Amino acid sequence: MTPVTRLPDWPERLVDYFTSMKEAPFEWGKNDCILFALGAAQAITGMDTAKDFRGLYKNAIGAARIMRKRFGTTDLSEAADVFKAEWGSEEVPILFAQRGDIVEADVVSAEGGTGPSLGVVDLDGIHALFAGPSGAFKIKITDCRRAWRVG
Repeated sequence: MTPVTRLPDWPERLVDYFTSMKEAPFEWGKNDCILFALGAAQAITGMDTAKDFRGLYKNAIGAARIMRKRFGTTDLSEAADVFKAEWGSEEVPILFAQRGDIVEADVVSAEGGTGPSLGVVDLDGIHALFAGPSGAFKIKITDCRRAWRVG
């Protein structure tokens, strides 16, 4: 597969995406961590890689079923690795993650527990945004543990 590339106007497209998601609450199958991260990747690259599973589940159990079917695992890191290989991307050290790259961190979930989640490096390059109960929220990129290049 040819590696995915960023569109020439990706910074503006990413700003528009983050603005549209600022107050969008976490919702399984519509705005969960995977769909939030892949939505940013779509804004940057123009490729909708979530079209085959967006809207097909409404809870964590349904998300796990889709992950197992689509990626062969219910582990978020392993699913990201499968996706990275299919997309022609690469994992990068967290301190080399750039604006728009996908990251993984443990964050407070919509259900109140703490667990792994995918987010996106913010435009400031210092924080990452994640889907939360009342909209996107930021954490420091240094609190993330993995990062994958987008385009």
